[in-house]
Amino acid sequence: MPPPIKVSKLMKAAKQCMQAGDFDGVIDHAKSILKLDNANYTAYLLIARANISMQKYELASHHLECAIKIQPDLVPAWKGLFSIAKESQDYKSFFQIASGYCQVLANTNENLVEFARDINLYFKKFGNNSSEFKKYYLFSIIPTSVIGDICNNLIIQQDAALKNLIDIIENEEQKLIKDETRRLFFKVAQSDLRDEGEVKIRWSVYSSSCLPNLFQILINTTKNDQLRAETESKNLHYLYEMLINAPESPSNQLQQQNPFNKDKIQNLISDLVLVKSSCYLAWELYFDWEDYLDFNYMVHDIDNILNFIHIFDSTQNSLTKLLFYFGISDISPFDKELFLKRRYPQNENKNKNKNKNKNKNKNSKNQKKIEKNKIKTDAKNHKKELLEKLLESFENCKTSILAHRIVIAYFLYIKDYRSTFEYSQSAIGLLVKHQKQIGHLLSNTRQAFLTTIGTCFIYHEAPKNFPRALKLFDNVLLEFPNNKKAKIGKGLILIEKKQLEQAKALFQDVLEDQGHDDTDTLLELSWCQVQLSEFEEGRRGLVKCLETLTHVDTVTNQLRAKINWRIAESYLLYLKQNYDDISDDNIKVEIVKLAHDYLIDSLRSSRNYAPSYTSLGEIYLSYYGDENKAIKCFFNAFEIDAGEIEAARYIVETFCSKSDWETAKIVCERLISSPKARPLLANLTENDDKSWPYRVLGTSCLEVQDYVNAVVHFSTALRCNETDIESLIGLGESYLKCGRIEGGVKVFNHTLKIQPDNWYAKYLLAIAQRSLKEYPSSLINLKTVIDLKPNESAIVIALYETLIESATSNVEGGFYGRSIENCLEAIDYIKRARELNFKSVKLWKAITDIIRLFLTVKEKIESIPWESIVEIIIASLKDYEKEGSEIQNNDYIKVCSILSILSAKVGLISILSENKTARVLRSMGWYNLGLVELESFINLFNSSEKNGKMDNKSIRFRDSSVKCFKKAIQLESQVSDYWVGLGICLMSINPRISQHCFIKASTLASKDYNVWNNLGVLYLNCGDIDLAQKVFSKSQSLCPQESTCWLGDGLCLEFEQNFEKSNQLFKHSFVVSNGKNPASQLLFALSVINQKLHNGSIASKQDLSMASFAILRFLKFGPNSEIGLECACIIFERLKDYEVGKKLGNKLSEILENKYEKEESEKVLLQFVQVKTQLSRIYLGSGEYELSIEEAEYALDLLEETELENKDIEECILSARICIGLSNFFLDELKLGLNQFKIILEMFHSTQRLVLLLSQILYSLSTEETKDAALEELLENIEINGKSVLILLTLGAISILENDHQIMQYVKEELEHLSLEEALEDSLLHNVPKILAILKMKLYPKGDFEGTKEWQRQIMLFPNDWAVWETVNKDASLEIATGRQTQVYAGDLARLYLKNSSKKAVQRSVFLYPRPDLRPFF
Repeated sequence: MPPPIKVSKLMKAAKQCMQAGDFDGVIDHAKSILKLDNANYTAYLLIARANISMQKYELASHHLECAIKIQPDLVPAWKGLFSIAKESQDYKSFFQIASGYCQVLANTNENLVEFARDINLYFKKFGNNSSEFKKYYLFSIIPTSVIGDICNNLIIQQDAALKNLIDIIENEEQKLIKDETRRLFFKVAQSDLRDEGEVKIRWSVYSSSCLPNLFQILINTTKNDQLRAETESKNLHYLYEMLINAPESPSNQLQQQNPFNKDKIQNLISDLVLVKSSCYLAWELYFDWEDYLDFNYMVHDIDNILNFIHIFDSTQNSLTKLLFYFGISDISPFDKELFLKRRYPQNENKNKNKNKNKNKNKNSKNQKKIEKNKIKTDAKNHKKELLEKLLESFENCKTSILAHRIVIAYFLYIKDYRSTFEYSQSAIGLLVKHQKQIGHLLSNTRQAFLTTIGTCFIYHEAPKNFPRALKLFDNVLLEFPNNKKAKIGKGLILIEKKQLEQAKALFQDVLEDQGHDDTDTLLELSWCQVQLSEFEEGRRGLVKCLETLTHVDTVTNQLRAKINWRIAESYLLYLKQNYDDISDDNIKVEIVKLAHDYLIDSLRSSRNYAPSYTSLGEIYLSYYGDENKAIKCFFNAFEIDAGEIEAARYIVETFCSKSDWETAKIVCERLISSPKARPLLANLTENDDKSWPYRVLGTSCLEVQDYVNAVVHFSTALRCNETDIESLIGLGESYLKCGRIEGGVKVFNHTLKIQPDNWYAKYLLAIAQRSLKEYPSSLINLKTVIDLKPNESAIVIALYETLIESATSNVEGGFYGRSIENCLEAIDYIKRARELNFKSVKLWKAITDIIRLFLTVKEKIESIPWESIVEIIIASLKDYEKEGSEIQNNDYIKVCSILSILSAKVGLISILSENKTARVLRSMGWYNLGLVELESFINLFNSSEKNGKMDNKSIRFRDSSVKCFKKAIQLESQVSDYWVGLGICLMSINPRISQHCFIKASTLASKDYNVWNNLGVLYLNCGDIDLAQKVFSKSQSLCPQESTCWLGDGLCLEFEQNFEKSNQLFKHSFVVSNGKNPASQLLFALSVINQKLHNGSIASKQDLSMASFAILRFLKFGPNSEIGLECACIIFERLKDYEVGKKLGNKLSEILENKYEKEESEKVLLQFVQVKTQLSRIYLGSGEYELSIEEAEYALDLLEETELENKDIEECILSARICIGLSNFFLDELKLGLNQFKIILEMFHSTQRLVLLLSQILYSLSTEETKDAALEELLENIEINGKSVLILLTLGAISILENDHQIMQYVKEELEHLSLEEALEDSLLHNVPKILAILKMKLYPKGDFEGTKEWQRQIMLFPNDWAVWETVNKDASLEIATGRQTQVYAGDLARLYLKNSSKKAVQRSVFLYPRPDLRPFF
């Protein structure tokens, strides 16, 4: 059977099986067909259909694909395959099949509606599974895909599909970038590496992105203009992001790639600008990438600029505002009306639209009209107002390079060079960043920024920045040789550096390059020629420049004014240089008139051109002699431009001549704050005064006592001119006033090195040295200055004030002779000062201070030149005879008091004689007088007190003092010192009112310790010890280093019988005051006398030594003080300084004798007798036995005449008779001496000390009878009074000398059984163990005893006593003696070192005590 027939039969059988549902049979028959005809399309369809019926979709799909391969253009196989794919979740396979099926349907012109519905159903069925499915679905149906191109909008609107797809991809990319950036943040810590990593992340995403193609598809296919515009904007943003994140490539391969090629992006930007797109980035990049050579080239782009303003005006875009304000500014090359009309167009079609939306538009039109008028007004406002608007707009468009150029240009126009420089630096950074990101160099913009920075260096902080400017201009010219601005800038620097020939050559080169019509270069060349004295050529060039100015606008008018001024200056410079050579005065007048006319023309062109006013003022001042007009011109110049130095100088000189320092300060502050003035001042030549504004500022600050700022201004002046003598003196004076004395001294010394004969510097140096208490140096300098300026009152005043301060310092240091010499010398200068100005308050205060010093150092009071002082006062005080009549006597204290009062009165009269004296000065005058009268009252009261009563003279002074203090308080009630003075006066009148005064003073000055001290004294005087202690404690807390409060506290404890603590406080007060307070000196000496002193105590001897120093210092202040002299006699007697004791004792004896003759008081008599007995003891100690007997007998004679009987008299008698007995004994008058001792024993019974003394004298006679008598006296005393350590030791010593074993045994037993109290009596001398050791040695000559037992007992009692250990252990003794707490004599310590026997110890011994007076053992 032929194959076709067989195939036909098999096909028929297969179809019958299909109808019968025998799918296996269908498959078998179909396979049989394929064996006969392997390209049978129908067989594959039958097999696929059978498999579909049996749900074997994979086999079915396979056979359908085979069928498609055989007949790809037939629908059935595609349809079957599509029906299988619809049920599959393999969306990628589905859309591949759908694409082929759709293509076949389109080729056969089949209806695609059902196909579109199947696609939508499939998406609805499986579309929510994942975003990838949705993205694949959209990719399969968008334009450029098979389904999208065929079905068009049947499945979905293609614009929507593309937009959805773009949104999905954008979100995915942003999420990916964000996640990767977050991971990078935790991996990399360094910010720069992190930034590089972020760029790489973005580039890795952008480089593989399909968004640019999708954007382009949407732009090309959409019919929606708004969507297209938005997509174009997105496309530009995305391409720009790709461009700035693309990696750098040296070969610029990236610029050849597509689609982020820079040129293609620039073409895209140009297209967008051409169609007036609303994409802001396109416009911004367009203006930046246009890279205008200068603003004049922007005129060709005026339409685009106006379109940009119009498009974005409603959005209030910052760059729009900035361009608008630039367009209406003075630096704009445009017609301002164009900007105003484009932003606010005139309603030319008003009649056509009259009836349309009339009510709606009415308010809008009015609003626009108001806003337009406002803008017009703003355009006419001051430059600063326009600058504020430019900066306000610039804040939100800082990424725009053109915005930077505009703002920088405007800063340069208004000559704010500092801001220009700062913004230029920012712009250069932006430009570098742009070049790095885009790979494109904006050469014109770079030139503009660099030349602008160079221009800033010309004017900002000049001439410091001149080298930087020249270097910058040279670099610009290397890269851009024809850059005119760089050449002109370099030429201007050369002019400022006075290199005029080089500047001229440079300008000529520019003219050759640019042409002779270049006005800017010709202008600078002509001015350079003028300064080179080429007046005719320069003037012709200036006139030529003037003729080229035909426009009438602000910038042109300013330039015209500048040229006219330069022409006028050329005439004035010519006249100054050739003034002497021009003999014809008419020619001079004509030249001045020409200059005057040009200056008038300059001001007509611009009334705000300041240099013209300055030059005009100089003409009026120098040539016309019209000072009023000149000052007006200078004022106008300075008001317009604070950098006009000459105008400012004339103004300041005018104000300084009128002592109007405040106004002069304002002018100078405005001058130095001007950016223009600072470089001009710095650029002045050495012959010019660069520092005058700062010097005037410093002087004005000195006038208002603003010393800190004065230091700043004078320092700045010296930085301008280090040899400015006036500034150096001002700086030194400022240092002096604000307390930096050492700095002032250095400045004045430096000034005198520069100008040694400057008397004022030397005077201020002396004042500074006085403040440092360098009085000798200060006086030397002042005496040198007074020789140069003998009639200068300030120097004379400084001299006597320095002498008085030196005298006060000498008193504090104990140099009383020098102090008096200073005072006497000061009086001579005071005489001279009175001749110069007798009304000087300082003069009379100085006299008072001198008298106060004499009253303080009373030892020298007799040397006061009271006649000279009277001579000074008598000429100034009319009622001198009334007061001065009391001076003619020898009571120096009274004389000094009266002179002091008279001086204070004259000082008060000098103050009150002035009509407009301030209340403060008047109150101070009354206070000074009250204080002097109070001091006089106290001095007279202390010197003339009689039985606790005051004399009438001192009372009168006190009452007058009260009145003076009251008047001072009436004038100034808030001064605490006034209340304190009144309180002290009232202390002896009314303690309650006095307390009120002190409390009032404490409220005014709660931290003034003197107030509390005086209040404490008041309470102490009234007997209220508790309150006094509280007040003194308060004073101690305020000022613990002040001695008076400790004295008061000690006196309170003295009243409470707490002598130990009070003595400690007196000593502390003495230490705190450094031994300078007289009260501390006296009370410390008294406290030392009242202590129980032991002869062997080192501390006691130290206290006595300090007390002697204190009392001697006290006697300088009170040489006739009875209690002081008594203390001194006692102290020097104990110190065995008999020579001083004799001197002071005789003086005290004389004082008491005179006092007794006046008062005839038994109390005084007793004091006199006590002094005489003390003198007797002192003479006895010094070996003057006859005088000792004489004084003692004189005292006994006086005591016989008195009927007083008390303990003091008994002590005087005892002391006198002992002195007589001992003196006779030492004079070998033994009988007379013994008779005195017998009398003593009869009168005072057998006291221990007397018995000892008598026994020692008897034994020293060395006869058997006297020796036995001595032993009998000692034994008898023991029987009567009981044993004592001293008696036993004396008895033991005699028994050892006499070798009396019976007595030795008795003494040994008694000493061995001493009680602890008795042993402690011998704690300092350690005589008990010494005597015991000798006694045992005598009693037991064979050594049958324990030699160290007694010393061991002493060690138990006194373990820290080096002397006890010396016998037992030398090393331990030395260790204790060298301890910190041990007090030991140098000789004793040297002996201990010597016993150590080592070389080191011997060297220390010799160092401590070169000739050690080693004590004998006994």
